[in-house]
Amino acid sequence: MSVEASNVEHMFEGLADADLVDAMTSSAREENAACARRLVAIGVLDARRARELADCNLWRTDPWEEVAAEVSAALNIGRGRAS
Repeated sequence: MSVEASNVEHMFEGLADADLVDAMTSSAREENAACARRLVAIGVLDARRARELADCNLWRTDPWEEVAAEVSAALNIGRGRAS
């Protein structure tokens, strides 16, 4: 009885070991760049909310808590992790 290879195995079929290592390192760079873009977007949102809510900071929670709630909802993570 043979087991059929998964799609992931087919994705890298025919690549040499060095090419697999290159695929890993380039994927890691892309992942790090995506993480950096996400963190910059969070920082920009935080700065915008701080400006928007400067005059009404006693009306609701502080801007950081509002941003944490927005980030939590957008990324589908807990508020503790979002802040």
